[in-house]
Amino acid sequence: MSIEKNCYQYRGLPPNASVANVRPYQEKLSAWIASQKQDESQLLYGRELRTVQKWVEGKDLNQEDYYFLVFSKLLDKRAREALSHISNYEAVIQSLMLWTRGREKLNKIVFDHAKDALPPKEGDEAEWVCSLIIRQILDNRVSQVPSTLRKELCNSFIVVCVSKLTMISEEDRTAVCKILQEWLPELEKKTRNTYGSVLEEVLLWTKPNPYLIEALLKLICHAEFPSPFQNESNYIKVLVQNYIIDNWEEQKMAQPLRELRDRLLSNQVCDPFWLLLRYRQIWRGTQVKEDGTPQEKELLKLNLVEKIDGKLRVYNLIYQSVFDQSWVDNILAGNSRPYTKELINWLDSNQDSSKLLIGESFQKAKEWFDNNKEILTQHDRNFITLSLLKNTRVL
Repeated sequence: MSIEKNCYQYRGLPPNASVANVRPYQEKLSAWIASQKQDESQLLYGRELRTVQKWVEGKDLNQEDYYFLVFSKLLDKRAREALSHISNYEAVIQSLMLWTRGREKLNKIVFDHAKDALPPKEGDEAEWVCSLIIRQILDNRVSQVPSTLRKELCNSFIVVCVSKLTMISEEDRTAVCKILQEWLPELEKKTRNTYGSVLEEVLLWTKPNPYLIEALLKLICHAEFPSPFQNESNYIKVLVQNYIIDNWEEQKMAQPLRELRDRLLSNQVCDPFWLLLRYRQIWRGTQVKEDGTPQEKELLKLNLVEKIDGKLRVYNLIYQSVFDQSWVDNILAGNSRPYTKELINWLDSNQDSSKLLIGESFQKAKEWFDNNKEILTQHDRNFITLSLLKNTRVL
């Protein structure tokens, strides 16, 4: 139950009554005390704080309640002063606490940097906090942030990023977190305080595959990395291209790509032909909505694609580069269906009826379909049936 609902439920508590047994903020208070009163993420701010302040009016507070509310007011005041130019500062604080884990010193650092930052657009508060911490604190070579606190923020960045990985096992999630944290000290030395951006770039290329993540980190740390004033993003792209993507069917570091290819082309759950066609649609699109088909579920299970807010996209930049449209089309071209090209054109046109089979091409496809329909899918039947209807109307 939310604090607001709890306050409403207990609004009839008589004046001067004790709040000890009916605190609507008991869970947060207990967590704050358990952290030895250090975890600011458990404090109240914004609307929650104002709601509780009204609720406690006329009630007897013990020392724990008093200090909890005093520290909540101090946090709220610091936040409002630092984020006065941001309309939804509560959403910013909520995202901020994921990074700082409620540490007062880390909160203060971020608040100090937030004062001069351009405000986020509505709904972009989480990305704004992420960018602020990476660009202005972790990557700021002239920042006065102590190295110990900088590392704490970077560890928080790892935890936040790994928590966002979808459709992976807890074992792989733990492995990714461990790999990133183990390589962090060497990465810091190599990249000279730009490791926030470097880690972000590494995950864009490799997530959620632990082997690819570690392989790329090893490449970066053992390579002749550019100076801090050069573009790390472009250099990482060159490393990935030369040592993983180019000649990926032979490269030692590209073993996970070959394994994924085999699981895709020899899939036992879905017809690989339609699995590739659905992947091709996702690869081509920027905002592909989920449809709940078996092919989609299998692609998610393979971690070839990910789902964000109900939209599908290729999971990382390596997969996007290796398993691109050209690769898919070459595989599909070797399929025995005589109507493969027409079927792809029909799907690419958003199933425009003018792209259906007609005349001689339909007759050849129908003959092949009749001889193989026992092993074909409902998708094939739909395409042939719609083509049949079109040919019937023509006749």
